[in-house]
Amino acid sequence: MRIAAPWDRPYPSCLIYGKNEKGDPVHSVWAYDEETGIAIMITVYRPDPARWIDWKERKQS
Repeated sequence: MRIAAPWDRPYPSCLIYGKNEKGDPVHSVWAYDEETGIAIMITVYRPDPARWIDWKERKQS
């Protein structure tokens, strides 16, 4: 897992790209507690195509 935001508190977080059963892009944000080894799902959403390049790279604003 690549930690995208190691400065996040209380735990570092990362964005995971995936697809739903229809093949539509889905983003999920997870935090990871290294001490306990527990991953915590923060949110899941369908990304706005106007804000993403290939659903994996955020466009510069």
